[in-house]
Amino acid sequence: AAPSPAPPCHHSLPGRSTASVHDRLHAGLCAFTDEVQAAFAAQLPARNRITALLAAQVRALWPAAEVKVYGSCSAMLASVESDLDLVVCNWLPAAMLQACKTPGASRALQAECVHRLAARLRASAAWARAVEVTSSTVPIVSFGCDLGDLEGAQEGDRAQVVHVDLSFFAPGHHGLRTMAVMQQLVANNPPLVPLVLFVKALLKAVQLNRPFTGGLSSYGIVIMCMRVLRDEFRQLAEEAGERAREEQGK
Repeated sequence: AAPSPAPPCHHSLPGRSTASVHDRLHAGLCAFTDEVQAAFAAQLPARNRITALLAAQVRALWPAAEVKVYGSCSAMLASVESDLDLVVCNWLPAAMLQACKTPGASRALQAECVHRLAARLRASAAWARAVEVTSSTVPIVSFGCDLGDLEGAQEGDRAQVVHVDLSFFAPGHHGLRTMAVMQQLVANNPPLVPLVLFVKALLKAVQLNRPFTGGLSSYGIVIMCMRVLRDEFRQLAEEAGERAREEQGK
């Protein structure tokens, strides 16, 4: 299912009175988050059209296959500049996938599939530009899509390009598992959203946002920010407990 737009960010850490500089920092961070999420929500229908078009191309080759969104887009931790990460599921019967007991065997099948799909996209999908195959641990077919080329494009879609990475699910592909972890962390820890979006913007500014070139992945940023939040909440709890003991001692 396509991700739904997130509500505006108006989160605060409970229990601590902050100085004015902290209040201004909090307000600025929330304003930044609201701006990023509003822009992404406006772009989301076009991203969903890309997913639907790509799913049709995939099913032409593997009729039972499904295309699913994962990564930061699935947890509403993305901006308009974020990649669209997709994974093809049910492209091969489960019994055959399980028979691929070695990483080399499953990777060979994945590589064959991404090359077949890349050839089809080059031949019949004018909206997919610069289609390439990346020979990484998990083979990926990647391309750019100018949103203005899509049917039903809006005026605001002009000159916006979304980079798409598509892979095939097999043993060793952890995208859907990490997606579930991120979604649960975001649901249970609302302050995580502005922190992650801000850190991602900082890393992008210094070109440290791509794992392939030594940067941090979205999942890595989420785990790092979650650790910071847990330490912060632990400190808040300790301070609250200390205040309660002081009140009892009066």
